[in-house]
Amino acid sequence: MMISAFLGVKIRLHIFQGEVWPNRKGISRLILKSCDALITKTANHLLCVSPSEKKLLEDNFFIENKKLRVLGSGTICGVKPNFFKCDRDLSFSHKYHDGLKENSKVCIYLGRICEEKGIRDLITAFSQIDHNCRDVQLLFVGPEEDFSVQDEISKQPEHTKDKILHVGFTKEPEKVLAFADFICLPSYREGYPVSILEAAAMGVPAVGSRIVGISDAIVENETGLLFNPRNIVDLSKSLCIMFDDDFLRKQFGRKAKSRVIESFKEEKVVSLYTKYIENLCTNYYGSLQII
Repeated sequence: MMISAFLGVKIRLHIFQGEVWPNRKGISRLILKSCDALITKTANHLLCVSPSEKKLLEDNFFIENKKLRVLGSGTICGVKPNFFKCDRDLSFSHKYHDGLKENSKVCIYLGRICEEKGIRDLITAFSQIDHNCRDVQLLFVGPEEDFSVQDEISKQPEHTKDKILHVGFTKEPEKVLAFADFICLPSYREGYPVSILEAAAMGVPAVGSRIVGISDAIVENETGLLFNPRNIVDLSKSLCIMFDDDFLRKQFGRKAKSRVIESFKEEKVVSLYTKYIENLCTNYYGSLQII
């Protein structure tokens, strides 16, 4: 971006998609934050993927009026059509794990398995709820990076170990979500979590940490529940509410689906970016130039 500015490139567009520096300390935070500050100065057009991210950037950097924008309601890609077409059906469950029980209520985590996603918090919170009066299960779906689900399960009480399951990466997340009662994303950092929107497209509500991005994907007490990040007690309470209150959970699911249909279909989101880039090219060059 610095070189482009020096050479006089007319269109210098940067899209922010989740900042690392808010969760760092010391010199690494200073360096990473300085890089973002430099980008805000050298780019002449800035986009970000959520309203809460926009506020974070504006609160931390001096950004010229109207230079930073969110297109539509946020996200960078929207939800693909297959999530709206796939019916929720428990018969899919055997494809992903033989340990899933048809009559259990299932909470699913869908995404990368790593520390910054709050996986340890979710396992601990799930283990701390009262299992004597609940037939519930927790399923992790995604590739392990710097975290081992099985190692963490081994540290939990004996009566909960067989209720926490893990499978690897899937190319068919819609079929995993087909048997979810709700999805949980306890991350410490996010851009705009598409997994929550994909679940919502299928009428699956969400529990998520109250951070940038997730607080846009979930409308609190309308399409799901938010809890304070790293707060095990708060997360555990949210899990209990979602497991226990069938009416509330289904109401959240209906409202979540309506919201995604209205604002987050892939075609609508992509068209916003297409029009934005076409307008930039027209304003600077008179037409769209593809090289």
